[in-house]
Amino acid sequence: MEDVQAEIASIMANPDYTNDDVTVRGPLVDQVMQLRLQAEDPEATHPAMMPKFKHDVAVGDGMDARSEDFLVAPALPEDISFQALELPDGFEEDAAEIEQCREWLYSAEIPQATIDGVIKTYARFLTLTESQIEAEGRAARESLMQRYGDNFERALHLAASAAHSIGGEELLHYLDVSGLGNDFSTIKAFVDLAERKGHLVNAN
Repeated sequence: MEDVQAEIASIMANPDYTNDDVTVRGPLVDQVMQLRLQAEDPEATHPAMMPKFKHDVAVGDGMDARSEDFLVAPALPEDISFQALELPDGFEEDAAEIEQCREWLYSAEIPQATIDGVIKTYARFLTLTESQIEAEGRAARESLMQRYGDNFERALHLAASAAHSIGGEELLHYLDVSGLGNDFSTIKAFVDLAERKGHLVNAN
């Protein structure tokens, strides 16, 4: 467990961190690999599946009632609460990590209720083995397939693209090593962000 937190800390301290040796794979991590391949070979995937996100993009047409959740997102980064964070024995809070996560969560426009769930998942994942985290990823994949059906792959692609738009490689690495890239609620939060920016999962 300490090794996981140490690797996360190394990411926070080094923006040039590379993650060539990640062994835990999950739904979002798989899409991250595709994003990296796309950067190396623009013809590897379809450009239409790689939307670019900007915070000044207007909310697209076709939004449904789920977009109301956006209205309760914290108004400022400092409004985001980490009171739900209860680290397991042997772990200590890292102020720099919390501040970086606060910026990412604010940029992702995630409601506090969802943030609380992500924080609790992060703490729980610190106690899991690699195989248990992989099992979480398989369960998340099944839940995403149930939710998005035939648009499952597009939903994952939008989530990975949205995460990259917020924090670049640093955030993608963080999702890898923290295990949050294997969590259904975390992935869905990025899909919801993409849809709020007009990149709909069901674009047909």
